[in-house]
Amino acid sequence: MTDRPAQTDIVTGEAEARATLVAGLPKYFALVSAAFELTAAVLSARESEPFEPTQAFKVCTALLAKLSTDLRGVVLLAERGYPTQAVTVVSSLYETAFTVAYVGADEGLAQEWIDRAMRDPMRFFRPAWDLTIGGLRALGVDDPESGAVDYYRAYSQLCMAKHAHPGFLMHHTVQLIAEDLFTVNGPSTSDAAVRAIAFALEGAVGLAYIALASFIDHHVPEIARAPLKARATQMGRARVELRAASAARWPGGDPYVGQWRQAKGKGESKERPA
Repeated sequence: MTDRPAQTDIVTGEAEARATLVAGLPKYFALVSAAFELTAAVLSARESEPFEPTQAFKVCTALLAKLSTDLRGVVLLAERGYPTQAVTVVSSLYETAFTVAYVGADEGLAQEWIDRAMRDPMRFFRPAWDLTIGGLRALGVDDPESGAVDYYRAYSQLCMAKHAHPGFLMHHTVQLIAEDLFTVNGPSTSDAAVRAIAFALEGAVGLAYIALASFIDHHVPEIARAPLKARATQMGRARVELRAASAARWPGGDPYVGQWRQAKGKGESKERPA
């Protein structure tokens, strides 16, 4: 029987994981940090001038502030070697980002978002599929239904971590050494962990871009809009390069090891469990 790997205390284990992961994925961590900084700049764009905030501004500001904190949370989890938890946070970030895009500057939708929370807090504002297709449509994306398929497929994969899908957990709760299986309880720097962390970080940036593109267009003063849009565009391009790098490092098109179900088909109106 293979000896169990030597145990270290959790603080040491996390420090060792951080050193390995940050060194192994420097561009991913740097880009999420850039997204966090850009989000802070966008949120502060109106601080220098008095104005009467609309309901849509209030709602989208609250959501973008939550998204900003999510970005930081993803980094803290990812760099310490917790892929399942990092991916889970990004699944929530997905819903937040597409709600920002869906609401946009629509006062009716913003008020409905507020009223839904007050009157029926146990019901979602919109299913994730509806938020995705509606958000892309609001952003002016050509053929938003086709675009939504790819985004929703990624969301389904994010939710596999959130819902403790066995196909995901088998790669993150056990480790095969020689012919023996050992439980992984704590930080991990396995290839499966690195793969999922890269997916989480790259996905977080892409979702931040969705929210920022909408917020900048609808809620940032025109005088401050151009430089922020330029930074967002640069961030989006860097994210595309990271996606290509991930696809080259882990061929097959999936962020996790194994086979995964396809995304929701076009035309379905009800969200099915992810």
